[in-house]
Formats: sequence, structure tokens, C-alpha cells
Amino acid sequence: MEKPSFSRRDLLKGLGAVAVIGVTGEALRSKLSQSEESPTEPSEPPEPPEAYMPIEKSVFFDENPEFFQAMTTKNGEWTREQRKARRTTLQNGEIIFRDVGISFYLVKKGDSISEIRERLSRYPEFAYLATQQGKLDSFNIPAQKLRTDMWLPIPVESKDRKITEAQFVAYAHEAIEEIIEHEKYGSHVQDILQQVDMRGLVATMVAIAKQEGGGLPLGQFALHRWENHQRAFSFSYFHVLMKGPGLKARRKLNFTEGQLYHPKNAVKLFLGFLVEKSAETGKNADRFFPVSDHEEAFARFYNGKRWKKTNPKYLENIRQYYAEADEHLSKDGKHWRKDAPPPEPSK
Repeated sequence: MEKPSFSRRDLLKGLGAVAVIGVTGEALRSKLSQSEESPTEPSEPPEPPEAYMPIEKSVFFDENPEFFQAMTTKNGEWTREQRKARRTTLQNGEIIFRDVGISFYLVKKGDSISEIRERLSRYPEFAYLATQQGKLDSFNIPAQKLRTDMWLPIPVESKDRKITEAQFVAYAHEAIEEIIEHEKYGSHVQDILQQVDMRGLVATMVAIAKQEGGGLPLGQFALHRWENHQRAFSFSYFHVLMKGPGLKARRKLNFTEGQLYHPKNAVKLFLGFLVEKSAETGKNADRFFPVSDHEEAFARFYNGKRWKKTNPKYLENIRQYYAEADEHLSKDGKHWRKDAPPPEPSK
């Protein structure tokens, strides 16, 4: 049997270990001699370190510790005492419930969206509502669907809910690492990570969140939406319905509705929703990953059997947003790489 050859580079890389185990000078000279007798291929230059976009902090999301605290004892539901403490009557009689990061308005008989906006915008804390009048970036419910005594989500100010892809990637990576330890969902997420690596799962989260936001900057639209066919609101960057599997996931994660607005919590909710809805059919959530191998099954699962009619470009968009994320994600899926600088103009 031939003796293994060692390049000088290989040997020098291992000198720290050699020193520890006490190889003698004679043995060291022997190895060096062997390396000089054996031909070696030229070593490749090391890859330059990846450059990342700076992960700027979000004042709204990162400076409110309540987003990450267990605000309720279980199931994300406020106790009667907590509800009483968080309920406020404003100067002109408007009744507000203050959740984490967002507030809800108690709809009165005869209310309209325009009247609610006009009344609330008189108060400094809600003054921004006067300029957020688009259907999708404001209350996001058809006026005819308002019901007396409904708790209507008051849209978050646009500047607070908008985040960059770099921020979302960092939040998503943290969320996936944390939910792996969850007693109900951890093993299911580990099964997903057997089908797709962390980087691929983060890229998938980016693609789906961006699709739910119409391909615009994340948070461009309100983070709640009235789902008419289900007669309930959906919440978060993924617009998970607060009914059935989505509601079960929120409760098992012990999140209040307001806590769902944080992108890190939104990723956990989305994964919990996948597990819960899959369980209803006796199947596992990992069957959809990688999504590129199960596109139509995932589209039907997430958007319903009529998805081709209601959203015919869904898969086309998901592919595009995934490719963009894949191009920019770091190798570990934690960071967003900087765009390449533009070429120098020719002289």
C-alpha cells in the first residue's frame, strides 16, 4: 500500500493539532520530506468573504419587547381582566382594544370605513390614517362587511410595517431555529429540513411572503385582510386565516393576534399552519418541500382548489421571487448579500 501524500499546505494547516499530540521534530521532518517528494497541484485561492446588507433595526418591531413575551397564560387568548385593562374609551367615545403593537376599534351601529377613519385620525396616535386611504394599505375590509360590535383591526402606520428583504431574512432564520425547539411543531419542522436545507426554507418564506404582498416591498399593504368566503380576518405577512388550522396554530404558539404582525412570529405561524392543515388530511407538512418539486400541490393547498382561476400567476410569481431570494441569500440562509456594484463606465 502506498503511503498517503501530504502537501505542505495540508501539513501546515494541521500544525496546531501536531503540537497538541506531541509529534517529535524527527516525525515532523519526515512528513515534510514526504510532501516535497510528492507532486502537488497548485492550491486554489480562497473565496472572498460574502458581503452582506446591513441588518438595520426596526423601531416598531425590535423595540417593543411584548412581541416576544408570552402575554397570555395559554392559547394566545386574553383573560377577562386583561381585556378590561387593555380596553380604552377615547375622548369622543370610540372604544379601542390595545393588543401588542396594534389596536382594534369596536364597530358601532351605522359606522362606515370613512367615518371610522375620520374620527380616529383626529387623535395624534392615529393621525396617519388620514393619508392611508387605499383599500389594501388601510382597513382592508369591504365597507358592506362591517358588523356592529366587530373588533376591527386598525392598520399599522405604513412606515412601521415595511421591512427590507434583509430584515425579513434575519427574522425568518431566527424563527426557524427557534420553532425547531417547539414541543408541538419542532419535529415537523425538522422533517421539513430533511427535504430542504435552511437556506432553501428561508428563500421559500421570502417568496411566499412577497407573493402575499403582491410583489411589492414587504409591508406595503396592511397586515390584515378580510377573507369574505371565510368571514374572518387573516393576519401577518403570510395572511394566515384566523379560523381552523391558522387559529389552531396561533393558539398552540400562544400568540395574540397583534403578535402575529412581527415577521419572526409570522414565519412561526406559517409553519404551524402548514402542520395543522396537513394534519387535517392525515399527511405531513414536509411533503411540500422543496416547493419547486410540488408546485401545484402547494398552490392548491394554500389557495384552494380554484387557485388557477383566482390567481393564475401564482406559481410564476413564486418562482420569480424564489429565484431573486436564492440569488441574494448567503450560504447559511442568515443574511442578504449586497448587490454587485455597477460596472465602471468605459473610457
